[in-house]
Amino acid sequence: MILQLGPVYSMQIPSSSMEPTLPKGSFVQVETTTPLLLETLEVGDIVAFRAPVEREQILVKRVVGLPVDRLELRDKVLRRNGAEVEEAFTQFVDDEVFATGDELAVRDQLAPVTVPEAAVFVMGDNRDRSYDSRSFGAVSLR
Repeated sequence: MILQLGPVYSMQIPSSSMEPTLPKGSFVQVETTTPLLLETLEVGDIVAFRAPVEREQILVKRVVGLPVDRLELRDKVLRRNGAEVEEAFTQFVDDEVFATGDELAVRDQLAPVTVPEAAVFVMGDNRDRSYDSRSFGAVSLR
């Protein structure tokens, strides 16, 4: 399910961050919702939202963490609430794993973080090529 606050519209996927699920250039129909319906979000849902910095840009990502979930990323492996997460839809295009302290470590390593109330943590399926919550934090549902 793809959700977006605002009118129903079609959009073109602007980047490779959701490959292989949504290839760059694909067109998707974005379904509207209200803040009250956002309580129905589940891990694995795909959401569209305004970028936190460049507000005119729409990002499309997958929900990997819900409020109060504790997430950690070690050597590209996501853990939710202490358990390794099996994600068949993810893609890794770079075999290199960056260690903590490396310039690109945020891509492959994430210290434990708890998702705030009324927020979700999102990541692109193409984990090595995605601008997501690893960089800008959890996305507020309000």
